[in-house]
Amino acid sequence: MGEWKDTPLSEVADLLPGYAFKGMDFGVGTSRGVKIKDVQSGVVAVESLDALDVTSYNQERIKKYRLNAGDHLITMTGNLGRVATIPESAHEIYLNQRVAKLLPKSNVIEDFLLYVIKSSDFIDYCITHADSETAQPNISAGTILEYEFALPPEDEQRAIASVLSSLDDKID
Repeated sequence: MGEWKDTPLSEVADLLPGYAFKGMDFGVGTSRGVKIKDVQSGVVAVESLDALDVTSYNQERIKKYRLNAGDHLITMTGNLGRVATIPESAHEIYLNQRVAKLLPKSNVIEDFLLYVIKSSDFIDYCITHADSETAQPNISAGTILEYEFALPPEDEQRAIASVLSSLDDKID
């Protein structure tokens, strides 16, 4: 077994906070928008996403907010630290404000990182490190990226993710 190193999330991932689409653009259009309410534990239910009209936006500017199947999202307001994944059935979905997309770096096994951010320790961190608690608690991307966890070598990350995935499959 190799050495496990206390590592801030920022060393292995970046976060892309969502775009501030106008409220009047929801409910119409052929695209869909992921809001805080849509990020439940597990998988984003794409069939229940609100319609979103993106035709009035600069397409070059908003293309980085377009989500793909397999993207992992984290809530930054309300129930902090909830994680959900965009399913294979996703089509023309955009990331709305107060939800962030996880962008793993090449020095981490993505499946292992997903288990790290799904942990109760990560959720507790988000709750106890809220940047503000007005009507709803909020946490910034910067504060989320300060979260520290024990990072094993890549071969151990792969093995841990494999075992946890196998257990998830059995539970399902």
